[in-house]
Amino acid sequence: MEQAIKAVYTKGHFVPRKPCALPEGAEVELILQGSALLPPDIKDGQERAHILQEVVERMLRNPSPVSTTQLTRRGLT
Repeated sequence: MEQAIKAVYTKGHFVPRKPCALPEGAEVELILQGSALLPPDIKDGQERAHILQEVVERMLRNPSPVSTTQLTRRGLT
């Protein structure tokens, strides 16, 4: 079942803006949209280079399986 629920992230928890009919402990998948996806503001060039290097190294150590759904700018395909 697919249902859109708007929520606010507060003190480490997502709090729905309106009551929803989910049972206690229900597992959900969140898809973030909008300004919540802003990257951190890192101005130091060396720190940015270090972070990028770590990301690339982790990607190389943990390749996605060939059967993985492709992720694009528009979502999963």
